[in-house]
Amino acid sequence: MTRKPNFRFNWKYALGETLLIFIGISLAFALQQWANKENERKKGLEYLKVFQLELTKNIRVIDNHVIRTKNDLENLIHYIELFNSDTAQKIRQPDITKMIESLGPPYFEDLAISSYQDIVSSGGTEFIKDGEIRRKIIQYGVFLSEYNSRAESSMEGWSETISPYFQAHANLGQMNFKRGIKLNISSDLFQNDKKAFVQNRKFTNILRAQIIQQDNLIQYASFVSDSLTKFNTLIQNYIK
Repeated sequence: MTRKPNFRFNWKYALGETLLIFIGISLAFALQQWANKENERKKGLEYLKVFQLELTKNIRVIDNHVIRTKNDLENLIHYIELFNSDTAQKIRQPDITKMIESLGPPYFEDLAISSYQDIVSSGGTEFIKDGEIRRKIIQYGVFLSEYNSRAESSMEGWSETISPYFQAHANLGQMNFKRGIKLNISSDLFQNDKKAFVQNRKFTNILRAQIIQQDNLIQYASFVSDSLTKFNTLIQNYIK
């Protein structure tokens, strides 16, 4: 007696094989997707680690700038009070020389931006899956631009007001007021005009304007430092 083929059995077997193949393909696809995401995650971490080094350095630069600017601010306040005090007429040439040395160019150091530029221009932010970190990277660029602009304005304020006044009234026209370098002037290098400094309203107003500018810079720099420190902590927790 001839036995009939079991088509029902063969159909189930074929379906089972098809399902296994489908599952295998799906699993392979899922594994590839996972591998791609893992590679992107690692790239994002690499970008962030380099970026964090620059961020940490810039925080130190800003903090140092705040300290130095506070010292400059204290000098400005000190000499306004001293040169307008009841005993101001007792001020002599060495005192004016010391004042000029103390009120040299404001301290300023450029912030590093290469890692920030790299992570933005190369599309590195696309590999960072944390939306808050991506937003703060853009905000970081705004902070850098505004901070450098304010620091440059502070330098320009000194160059356009205090420096010309010193050169006009203390015979310093031949001296080079180098950016960020305190002066070391011998008292015999010039004959100063005492009236231009002691109880002089114009000179006092110039110093007061510089005080306002320096104080505003300190407040903004302190705000930026605090914001970047929190950002640094956020990155550190993300890359652990």
